[in-house]
This record gives sequence, C-alpha cells and structure tokens, in this order.
Amino acid sequence: MRNPFAGNKQLTNGVMPRPQTPHMIPRAPQLPMALPEQLHPTTHALAQLDAALQEVRRLEGHIEGLNTIEADLRDQLREARRDREMYRGYTTEVRAHLGHILNASRMANDAAIAAGESAARLQEDPPPAPPQDLDAATAELEAELRKVTAEVNAAEAPPIVPTAEEQK
Repeated sequence: MRNPFAGNKQLTNGVMPRPQTPHMIPRAPQLPMALPEQLHPTTHALAQLDAALQEVRRLEGHIEGLNTIEADLRDQLREARRDREMYRGYTTEVRAHLGHILNASRMANDAAIAAGESAARLQEDPPPAPPQDLDAATAELEAELRKVTAEVNAAEAPPIVPTAEEQK
C-alpha cells in the first residue's frame, strides 16, 4: 500500500509524467527468416541485374576515362618527339654558332698576338723620322709614282702585233 504522507515522487520539475500504459504498435506480420531469392525470385533477379548494369556503366566510364588518358598521353608523346627534334635542330645551330665564335676568337687572339709582336718590333726599331722638307718629299713621291705607273701600264699593254699591211 502506498504511504499517503510520502508525497508524490513522480513529479519531475513540477510536471507529472504520462501514465505508464502498454504501447501497442501495429505491425505487419513477420515472415519467416529466409533468403531474399527464396521469397521473391523475380525481384531478386531484377535487383541483381540492376546492380550488374550499374557496374557495367561504371566500368564503361572507367574505360572511357582510360581511353581519354591514353589519347592525351599519345598527344604528349607526339609533342615531346616534335620538341626533341626541334631541340636537336637548335643544338646543331648553337654548335655551328659556337664554332664560328671559337674561330673568330682564335683569329682575334692570333691578330692580337701579331699586333703585340709588331708593336714589340717597332719599339726595338724606331720608325724613320718624318722628312723636314715636305716639298722635296712630295716631289720624290710623285716621281716614284710616275715610275711605278709607267711600269704597270707597260706590263698591262697588249703586245703590238704588226698587221699584214705593215709587214709588207
């Protein structure tokens, strides 16, 4: 029996809880535990077919992706080969230019050495002193020039061949 002086111990924060009654949840009848293919073979077969179709579509997507990747790799390979040939051409051109530069530097070095040697020779043998009388030097040079010009003209002139009338 309940003690009337004990107070209401069911109050929580001043609120009375709902009465405890058995809950009845209506449910569909339970089927015995069995494999789904035993209960509904057509439904199970359709579900398997649908799963297989989804897997096929997924694999076809992978195949298309791989084909795209393969085509991209082929394009990259083709471009890499073209670039390699282009760089080979550049290498040939660069080597040719370097050869010209090396030849030019050798020639410049040889010319510098020759210039140094001639400068050393000039320091050993001083050049002749300039003439004091410029009029006399000019007259000498003109006479030398006439003499050389006459020799050149005589050497270049074709031999005179007498004609038939002159020979008579």
